[in-house]
Amino acid sequence: MSEITLTINDKKVKGKEGDTVLEICQANDIDVPTLCHLEELSDVGACRMCVVEIERERRPVPACTYPARDGLVVKTDTEQLEKYRRLILELMLSEHKHDCSDCESDGHCELQGLINRYGIDKTRFPVTESIEPIDDSSDVIIWNPNICILCGRCVRACVEISKHQVLDFAHRGDKTVVTAEMNELLGESSCYSCAACAEACPTWAINPSRILASVNENLCSNCGICVAVCPYEAININKEKKVAEINKDLCKFCGTCCATCPSQAIVQYAFTNERMFAEINAALAIEVEAIGEG
Repeated sequence: MSEITLTINDKKVKGKEGDTVLEICQANDIDVPTLCHLEELSDVGACRMCVVEIERERRPVPACTYPARDGLVVKTDTEQLEKYRRLILELMLSEHKHDCSDCESDGHCELQGLINRYGIDKTRFPVTESIEPIDDSSDVIIWNPNICILCGRCVRACVEISKHQVLDFAHRGDKTVVTAEMNELLGESSCYSCAACAEACPTWAINPSRILASVNENLCSNCGICVAVCPYEAININKEKKVAEINKDLCKFCGTCCATCPSQAIVQYAFTNERMFAEINAALAIEVEAIGEG
């Protein structure tokens, strides 16, 4: 791709043809707030937090979906844009009765981070007081619609990352909700419990109720390494199927089996800690090598 030059906040910056304005801003360490954007997902411009001013455009446009081109002149931090973003945040707060000081997602919420950044402690708009029931029917995921901001990251993650297409939007206007299939509970749907939606959610409206380890029988090579390294003796080999099985009553979800499985057949769903896995791998490298040679 050919290189292009843009002017952003009165400074010349470089980018690649085909990038969006947001991608070029991020590549050049220019801060643009986002909520519905996630690097692994397609962009839809739903939240409008990343709006920027572009020369010759009549109104602010979302940077995440606006294709960059050579010679573009962009402003990301004008007073009008900051007012616009504050307005968007206040409208989001008005959709549900948010209490950021007493919320289970405290510290994990991108919305909360932006509210703190802009110093918003209340909204000027009437707040929707209705409380929706929380769906805890899944073994892995809790769905709390009361803190959902309809950014669509969970829906896109379900389609683009997990490829299962379980989640989607239902209804229209102020009745719009995220739902599983035909308005089913997550635990009663065809949800695969991969937790890609929970990984993607910016507010923890979808969050892991517990960590779950599972064996992909198509990948399992019946090598027995997971059985040997499990500190809780929670794994055994199904002699009939010739694949590993996990006893969920004994499993403490420490991640040892996931980290040592040579065929990546064991997956720890929901918020796997890459640093923890790296440390486990390093600590067990000698032991795994010895088992493999034996």
